[in-house]
Amino acid sequence: MTVLMEYLVKNNYLKNEERGMFEYGLKVFILNICSVLSILLVSCLQGEVVVGFVFIINFVLMRTNIGGFHCKSPICCLIIFPILYLSLRSIFSFFKLHFIIYILFVILLVINIINPIRNNKSIKENDVIRCRIKLKLYSFLIGFIMICFFKFSLPTPLIQGISLAIILAFLLYVFEYTRIVFWKNNRINDSKERVE
Repeated sequence: MTVLMEYLVKNNYLKNEERGMFEYGLKVFILNICSVLSILLVSCLQGEVVVGFVFIINFVLMRTNIGGFHCKSPICCLIIFPILYLSLRSIFSFFKLHFIIYILFVILLVINIINPIRNNKSIKENDVIRCRIKLKLYSFLIGFIMICFFKFSLPTPLIQGISLAIILAFLLYVFEYTRIVFWKNNRINDSKERVE
């Protein structure tokens, strides 16, 4: 990475003061590509490439607007993300698809009343409003797709991928929300104890 950055700066493709931002963006891009490839590899090994592909598309759409838990290190993310995918996929195998879709409808209703988590402190109120609007539109679209599934028997891999993505993104949201509330309550209790 350092050699690439030096080459770009040396040949005037990049200003030295932009180097840090560009390097960070490149690292995030590489991490995201690796995460996508890990899910596609796992789904390919399971013989369910369509499920994996649909999962990735819907997970990215949902996750970028709802926020949620993030690992502290990229390596941890690369390990945990496919494990979460596989675990949820395994849990799904114990239930009929119709039951999972009912759970999905409940989650879609909840998504319409919650606020996105601000993982990044620089996120402005306009961005939160924009994310809420996107979540409402996305929830409506997914609800429509699920109704079509019941009415017209849409392909199961499509529904499985969508369901996996939304449920996992929602679970990560709930985990982070719970962590934030718990952390906030602990800080309040700690400050009360210090005062006493």
